[in-house]
Amino acid sequence: MRKDAKAEGERFARQVIERCAFQHDVKFLHASVASDRRLAVPPAMDDQFIYFLTKLGVPDRNYNLTGELNFDHYFGSPHGTYQAILTYPDQHATVSLTISRPSGIWLVTDFGVTYERPPQ
Repeated sequence: MRKDAKAEGERFARQVIERCAFQHDVKFLHASVASDRRLAVPPAMDDQFIYFLTKLGVPDRNYNLTGELNFDHYFGSPHGTYQAILTYPDQHATVSLTISRPSGIWLVTDFGVTYERPPQ
């Protein structure tokens, strides 16, 4: 079960990156954000996140996803933090995601992006 959850968590993190960074799908992000975060951060922040990713364009498809999924009580409440460094034509962007599966479905509990110039 732990192995399956780890694979599912990584698949969900990749799906979030695919839908946000490559397809610029704000509706997917709105539907995937956990209610706790929705109360703390307004949906306009989701829109702004997608807007900045859209302004950057479409990154190179070859990116490396790093992160780790942890569990409460060995099997229960999987949650994890993932990062992907996306390469755009004139800069890099690091997308950070925190995900969890509190009750059967995977949710985004936090996300962010930082921009950096590629090494010369």
